[in-house]
Amino acid sequence: MLLAKQKRKKKTLHSSARKGPEPSPSLVGLLSVLILLLFAVYVYIFHAALRYKAPNEAVMIHVPQLRPLTTKEPVERHAAVAKPKKDTTTTSSSSMTAKEMFVLTTSQGVIKIVLRPDLSKESMDYINAVVESGHCDRCNLYRAEQPGILQGVIENKAIHVPTAKGTCPVEARDVPNDCPGWDKGCGCHGPVMTRGMVGWAAGKTGPDFFIDNYKRPGRWWGTQHTVFGDIQDKESLDIVNHIIMDLPVTHQKDMTYLKEPLHFEMELIMS
Repeated sequence: MLLAKQKRKKKTLHSSARKGPEPSPSLVGLLSVLILLLFAVYVYIFHAALRYKAPNEAVMIHVPQLRPLTTKEPVERHAAVAKPKKDTTTTSSSSMTAKEMFVLTTSQGVIKIVLRPDLSKESMDYINAVVESGHCDRCNLYRAEQPGILQGVIENKAIHVPTAKGTCPVEARDVPNDCPGWDKGCGCHGPVMTRGMVGWAAGKTGPDFFIDNYKRPGRWWGTQHTVFGDIQDKESLDIVNHIIMDLPVTHQKDMTYLKEPLHFEMELIMS
């Protein structure tokens, strides 16, 4: 009796220790496929998300780097072009030759004569020497032939007048000269004179000079006069015309003189 109970007990204990039912192979295969599908979907979604975010990240990273380069480079190139242009302008301005101006100050006004060393360097040197000496034995305007000649003199007896006459410009070489009796061998020593030009009188080299006030070129003089200056401003030409046309004159033989010689002070300035 007791043995029977013990056998049943052992049997019971043996039954409770038995394992549960094992899954069938088809169920395991189905679960594996589902897991693989889920994993594949997850991988696809993950990569899709990365591809979607990549362009945005590229714009955020690269555009800020490109903008400064795109903006900065034109500015640097512009500056590189602008500097030479500025330097060239400066060089050009500094290379310009200043004009030396011979100023005659009279009681009737100021006459400004731009000196022309290209036509007669020796004449310019003479005028410079007289002005620098601070002394002039005769510095006045004395002859006024209407409408076109105002004649004067610049003389310092201690300073010799030039010995060389002016140069003949290329454009004046074929102009005919009707030589006067006192200079039968006259030649080309300057341009055909136009209004405002200043030259030595009588085909000489000083000390007497005259200012041309004729409105048309003085072809009747040919090219025999040594020209050393040129009046270029209207105010000075108006003063010359006023002295010739308005001041009292007197006639002596075939010439017309101012009743009172008009003294002038001289100075040289750079224009």
